[in-house]
Amino acid sequence: MQPICFYRRATLQDVGPLVNLRLAFLVEISGASESDAILSASLAEYFSRTIPSEEFIGFLAVADGAIVATSGLVFHRHPPSNRNPTGREAYIMNMYTDPAWRRRGIASRLLQLLIEYARQNDCGKISMHALPGGRSIYVKAGFMPIETEMRLDIG
Repeated sequence: MQPICFYRRATLQDVGPLVNLRLAFLVEISGASESDAILSASLAEYFSRTIPSEEFIGFLAVADGAIVATSGLVFHRHPPSNRNPTGREAYIMNMYTDPAWRRRGIASRLLQLLIEYARQNDCGKISMHALPGGRSIYVKAGFMPIETEMRLDIG
């Protein structure tokens, strides 16, 4: 059975649900605490600042009057190249579906909305890091798994 969802762009009025779903994601993947007041405040500040500036573009799935899934793009620029003449790139983040709503095609539809938005806004490249359980929807959408990230955690 297909979910009865509608999809829309996130607005400032969605900061609370965006924070809650981001926290649920972080609890699930990294052991964060849902009651971490500092993290909650930092997330609220981030979304409150980046949604109006369009540095963060989010799309939501709404079902039964509640936001059940979220997705987002964060934009940045690199020097232009022959493969990316605008230098504009996006990073997919904040992909999360409430466990009760998974395996219904919601994340795939949200991903499709992100890709369409990036294309319409002269974005030459989209990247992301996928958890093993979600990789198949990204591969199906045309993403190529590349194991080249290097990271230094200094905090």
